[in-house]
Amino acid sequence: MKNTEIKNPTAAEIADFCVACAEEKQGENTVVIPMGEISSIADFFVVTSAESEPQLRAIGNFIERQMRERFARRPLSQPGDSVSGWILLDFGDVIVHVMSTEARERYDLEGLWGRR
Repeated sequence: MKNTEIKNPTAAEIADFCVACAEEKQGENTVVIPMGEISSIADFFVVTSAESEPQLRAIGNFIERQMRERFARRPLSQPGDSVSGWILLDFGDVIVHVMSTEARERYDLEGLWGRR
């Protein structure tokens, strides 16, 4: 990833950056779900799938590291782990969900919240 720091990125820029990070680590079927008009939880959800626990960890760790390096942002909270099949990175206005294929099918965030 290019390390060009953006001082005050918009939520959309952060979401797009997280998508690029997920795809760089072979996240599958990565989507952005706009949340701003339907919930005050966040402006965007980024959802991506991984085929294994090591890949879940790799994607989550990479996004966290890149966000810290590029935007000087750390997750506000980080519930879940690779063993549960769902890692959540809460960056405030953008929440990233790195999920196993099975967890993604089971919880169906796209069906629940819609998709962009």
